[in-house]
Amino acid sequence: MLEKYKENDKRLLEQIKNILPNKIFDAHIHLYDASFMSNYYERGGAFNRKRVTFGDYLIDNKMLLEDNFITRANILMLPDLYMDKSSRKEFKEKSLKFLMQELDRNPLNVGEVAVFPEYSIEDVELLLVHPNIIGFKCYHTTSDKKPTFNATINEYLPESVWQVANEREMCITLHMVRDKSLSDENNFRYITTMCHKYPKAKLILAHCARGFASWTTVEKVEELVDYENVWFDLSAVCESPAIFQIVNKTGIKRTVWGSDYPISMIYGKAISLSDTFYWIDDEDLCSFSKKTGVVGNSVLIESLLAVKQAICMLELDTSQIEDIFYNNAIRLFNIID
Repeated sequence: MLEKYKENDKRLLEQIKNILPNKIFDAHIHLYDASFMSNYYERGGAFNRKRVTFGDYLIDNKMLLEDNFITRANILMLPDLYMDKSSRKEFKEKSLKFLMQELDRNPLNVGEVAVFPEYSIEDVELLLVHPNIIGFKCYHTTSDKKPTFNATINEYLPESVWQVANEREMCITLHMVRDKSLSDENNFRYITTMCHKYPKAKLILAHCARGFASWTTVEKVEELVDYENVWFDLSAVCESPAIFQIVNKTGIKRTVWGSDYPISMIYGKAISLSDTFYWIDDEDLCSFSKKTGVVGNSVLIESLLAVKQAICMLELDTSQIEDIFYNNAIRLFNIID
């Protein structure tokens, strides 16, 4: 089945290539070493290797990127699942060492360090050990609230991160949770309050503000138009409505493309379903293929198809497409190109 998936990816890639610029900045990738995230590795799925570097990323994406694409990336460190507080010091040391090695080997890239709810300003500042570290990534899995999918943002993103990001004009990438995502009253109030309080901190709302259920972004994003320090990445979103609405309402200059590698390598897609969303996985695709003869695609291809559809509906020109795939990330991360 895997070979059929890959063949289908190649076929559909031909429909996508005509929109891709000759320079790509992937604003959302995860590299890792199982020595500091063994629970992810043990689960398998997208995290099925003991160590994944930027070199592995390039190899895995070669079908898409080929040799004529200049590729840069923002590397987001992620903590181990179910990590208790006693093991966080070891994680911090190992993940920082890993990230520094990757940034030294690939100096065109930048990175974001993982942060924990209990971090003080001093703790946050001690993470800034490399000039290419440009921001912070928080995770709901680090919240004490269980289940963490119901956690409010302040329960896994401490204000100390905002204070440092504001002072140094750095980024915070947020994958919010709760069923209504951006349309959740608590989430939305937190975002607007903190972005007003810390105007020089740049908040990146990952996955189209977690717009896997499209309506959660479509119905609310217009209210963020005046918050110029709110940005959006398009990573792993496989339907066009949220992408369309973000660009249509907030403009072209605050949107960046990302793959969410290695999630991008799995086969399936997230779809809006009723008032929530559902992740179609490999098992679903096998059943669907038996019934219809249609073979599924990787999340990477599905998400790019959604981006292309939004681009077509918005009638974006070449320069605007280049902004999404490259130029906006250069501005966002304060890079001298």
